[in-house]
Amino acid sequence: MADESVAMVLIRRKRERGMADDSDREEKKERIEKDADRMKEERGGVGEDLSSRSETNFIAEVVETVECKLNLRQQSTPAHLTGMEARVEVINLWLKNEQYNAIAICGMGGSGKTTVAQYIYNLNKKDFESSSFIPEIGKQADGLLVVQKQLLKDVSGGKKIRISNTYEGTHKMELVLQMKRVLIVLDDIDKNEQLSILLGTKALHTKSKILITTRLLDITPLFGSISWRCQVHKIKLLDDLESLELLSWYAFRTKTPMKGFKELAKQLAQYCGGNPLALKVLGSSLFVSDEDPWRRDTMKDIWRSRMNSLNSSKGDLDCNIQSVLRRSFDSLPLRSHKELSFHIACFFVGEDNFVIKLIMEDELYAKSGILTLIDRCLLTVSDAPTASRYGKKYMLVSESSDTQDHSGRTGLLPHTQSYFDQPQ
Repeated sequence: MADESVAMVLIRRKRERGMADDSDREEKKERIEKDADRMKEERGGVGEDLSSRSETNFIAEVVETVECKLNLRQQSTPAHLTGMEARVEVINLWLKNEQYNAIAICGMGGSGKTTVAQYIYNLNKKDFESSSFIPEIGKQADGLLVVQKQLLKDVSGGKKIRISNTYEGTHKMELVLQMKRVLIVLDDIDKNEQLSILLGTKALHTKSKILITTRLLDITPLFGSISWRCQVHKIKLLDDLESLELLSWYAFRTKTPMKGFKELAKQLAQYCGGNPLALKVLGSSLFVSDEDPWRRDTMKDIWRSRMNSLNSSKGDLDCNIQSVLRRSFDSLPLRSHKELSFHIACFFVGEDNFVIKLIMEDELYAKSGILTLIDRCLLTVSDAPTASRYGKKYMLVSESSDTQDHSGRTGLLPHTQSYFDQPQ
C-alpha cells in the first residue's frame, strides 16, 4: 500500500513538472512571436527573406546589431602601451569636466595620438548610452557621407539610417546628439569642414564627449561656428627611458635591451626622438632572438649598419614611417614652407630662433613659415637659447623632388650657404 502511495506521488509530481514545462514553452513561444511581430513592424510589415541572401552575411548582421546594442565593440590597441598612464591623465580629467564637450589631441604623425584615443575609448565607452570610433578620416576615399552613415548607425544602436546627402546626415546627427549621451572619437581630422559636416554646429547633450585627433595645433579653424568648447592637448613624445623600453619590447621582446645591445639600443632610441611609430617599426625590423647565440652576434653588425644608414646624408628611412610622416610634409600649404622645413631640418636644429628668422626671412618668409611648421606639429620652439628642435630623422624633405635641382643635388639658399661657410 505504501509503495502504491509513493508511486502516485511521483506520478503527480512528474505531471506537475510537465505542466510547468508546457507553460514555460508557451511563454517562450509568445515572446518569440511578439519579437517577430515587432521586427516586422520595424521593417514595414515585411519579414526577413533569406532565400536570396547568404546565411553567413545574415548572421554577421545579427552579430553586429547585438554588439551595437550591448556596446561591446572595442578598438584594437598595441600590445605594449609604454608611458600610457602619464599621457591619459589630462584626458581623464577632461572626461569629468563639464565645461568642455570636446578635446583635440594634437601631435605629429606617429606620435601616438590614435593609440591614446583608442585606449580612452575602450576604457570609457561603457559609461555612455552610445559610442562611435571613426579611424583615419583623412584617408576616407569614399567621402564624408559614408562616415556620416557609420556614425549615425553607431549612435543609433546599430540601426541603419538612410540619408541621401551630407546635409540630411548633419541634420539627423544634430538631433541625435542633442538627445543622447554619447562618446565619439574622430581620428585624423585635417580639414576645416569635416567637424561641422559630421557633427553639426548645435549644442550637444551636456554629458556627451567628442574626442578628435589632429596634426594641427591651432584648432580654431576646425571648429568655426560650432557652439561647443574644445580643450587642446598636445601629446608628449616618449622620454629616453620610455623610448628605450618601447624599442626593447619590439626588438628583444623584453622590457630592457638584451645583453650586448644596450648602447646600440640607446643610440637608436635617441635617434627616434620619442616617436612611438619610429620605435616600433625600427625595433621590429631589428628583432634579435635569444635562442641563437651566433645569430645574436651577427645582429650586432646589422644594428651598426642600420645606424650608419640612418645617420647617412640620405637619411634612409623605413617606408612605413615615411608614409605617415610624408603626409605632414605634403600638407604644408606653400612651397616656401617646404623649403624652410628642409633647411631647418638639415642645418638649424638647435640654433637660435632669432638667427633662423634673420637668415631665412628674405628668401623664405621664415617668420610666418615657422608659425605654420609649429601649427603642423613639425617644429618645436623652446625658451632655451638654442630654441629650435626639428625631427631631422623623420623629415622626408631631402628626398622630395621639390628640394632638388635638375642635377639631383640639393639646393641651398645663398644666405644659408654663406652662413655655413663662416668659421663657427
